[in-house]
Amino acid sequence: MSVVTVAGGILLLSASSVFSLLYRRRWERRARAAAEIRDFFSFAGEQIAAYGAPLERILASAPEGILRDCGFFAAARSDPAAAIGAAVAALGLGREEERLLRDFFRSAGSGFSGNESRRCAAYAAEAARRAESLECELPQKKKLVSTLSLCFSLMAILLFL
Repeated sequence: MSVVTVAGGILLLSASSVFSLLYRRRWERRARAAAEIRDFFSFAGEQIAAYGAPLERILASAPEGILRDCGFFAAARSDPAAAIGAAVAALGLGREEERLLRDFFRSAGSGFSGNESRRCAAYAAEAARRAESLECELPQKKKLVSTLSLCFSLMAILLFL
């Protein structure tokens, strides 16, 4: 076995490990974002029910986290559609989370505070269901991507031998 073959094998294993790590982090970030969307809807419902807070004030005082880190709340004050698109790209949000955010911003401020807080509670419940689903799938996805990347790299190494 030549040095080039061994080096190529090591490079393939390294590349598959890096891919696996990046993909696992992407799924973790997506699960965290879904949980933060749930928390945001709960926070918005509480702010509307308790203080009748307008959406701008809710966005400005939203809790710290991954959504704030990607600039979602600041951008949502001026252009919610662009903020949602940027969050989907930055955090790898799924269609369900994107739909929830779009529906929330489309209907925000269109009713009385009692109706708004109930609507926020419904969005929070749906987001909680989605976040729980992603949390349950996370260990399986991590294991699957690790196993598949390792198997594909070993298969490629065997093909080159």
